[in-house]
Amino acid sequence: MDVLGVDHIDLTVNDLARSAPFYEKVLGALGFRRVPHATYLVWANAHLAIGLRAAAPAAREAAFDRYRVGLHHFALRVRRRDEVDRVHDLLVRDGITVLDPPAEYPEYGPQYYAVFFADPDGMKLEVVHFPWGYWRRVQSEGAMSGRDTPRIEAPLAGCCHCGNVELALETNVRPEELSLRADTCSFCRKHGARTTSDPS
Repeated sequence: MDVLGVDHIDLTVNDLARSAPFYEKVLGALGFRRVPHATYLVWANAHLAIGLRAAAPAAREAAFDRYRVGLHHFALRVRRRDEVDRVHDLLVRDGITVLDPPAEYPEYGPQYYAVFFADPDGMKLEVVHFPWGYWRRVQSEGAMSGRDTPRIEAPLAGCCHCGNVELALETNVRPEELSLRADTCSFCRKHGARTTSDPS
């Protein structure tokens, strides 16, 4: 059995009328679209759906604390480093609370570049870019070790034509390996994967 990814995340908020414009603005900038639903609010792209539900009346006005049981934060990965900066520009322009401005976080891995911010209820969100070819190995093969330290050139990404798989080209990756590495999307593997180059 193989889990393909996170299908959807549902968040409970104190005030839908307050939170909906925030998520429309942020998720819209990240390429999500509003999807009609009978019982709650949903935004989706080709990979993930994010829903909002109203808190029960007895639980409204509760303060969010990411160190209690439940959600700590969630992160959305973008294709290019400059997209993290563009999200930060949007946050600043619209007066959205920025918890930590764009920076590299070496404690999370090489070239891990992220911005952290808060929704109207104080839930912590992150938009991040990192070299996915390296992290795919870490996640599938185990923890980081000295031999895993990546040798990364200027960012150049390859991906399946469906966009499901992105990987960073590194100096120790031979060009002939690219199609094999990109052929990790089950749909593309079944139907014949292609790769594209996306300079970034």
